[in-house]
Amino acid sequence: MLNWIIITEEDEFSEERIRINGKRNFHIQEILKKKVGDTIRLLVPGICKGLFQVQSINQDFVTVIPSFLEDFTKQSPLSLVHVYCALPRPQTGKKILHLAGLYGIGQLTFIFPHSKNKEYLTSPLYKGGETTEIFDGMSQSGNPHPPSLKYLKSMSEFYEVMDPTDTIVFDPKGEPFSKFSNMINCRNVASNVSKFVFGPESGFLADEIEIFQQKRIPIAKLGNVILRTEYAFHAFLHETNRILETDPS
Repeated sequence: MLNWIIITEEDEFSEERIRINGKRNFHIQEILKKKVGDTIRLLVPGICKGLFQVQSINQDFVTVIPSFLEDFTKQSPLSLVHVYCALPRPQTGKKILHLAGLYGIGQLTFIFPHSKNKEYLTSPLYKGGETTEIFDGMSQSGNPHPPSLKYLKSMSEFYEVMDPTDTIVFDPKGEPFSKFSNMINCRNVASNVSKFVFGPESGFLADEIEIFQQKRIPIAKLGNVILRTEYAFHAFLHETNRILETDPS
């Protein structure tokens, strides 16, 4: 069950009222069993979130009006985090996009895979299906700020934008992530780590690790067990969120 109803381009939005169409209309009427006068939790990505009252219902749409809007200025502790990730297989990509929306990271950049995995790019997920997965995560947590999503065509492009002073790379050969917790303060990106890099499930190539080492970029691991990408990503988000929430600065 959706915790928050996400307003999309299918719906009609104004400051006075919102007309909800399609699958969300069905969900409100048939799953939530809402009637005129009831309230629902609703989120307009990047604009507002809060309680909305059902004003009218018919077969094709539900109209709601604002009842109580929450503080929209509060950002996720991870809102300034930028994650680079080797483009994963589509089923894994769905989970990563979901988690990015759920936790409210600031930006997610996929790096195109090596030639042997080019078929990933033919998936509908990477041809416009990303937003659905991100919104699904946002509907679970109520995070109102969708992450920015970008693609880089190669590791060479990544090297061009990589900044050794604010980046941590994850690899099973690295040192424990906990060792770097004092470097993570994404409220002050001028002097702390805010960018994190995940390689393909097969791991970074030896020459890629050598480049990171030459640039003195810290290489971290999330434990002694080698995790699948989506589990490693979730472990990273959970631990980094914990570090930032307990940071007194």
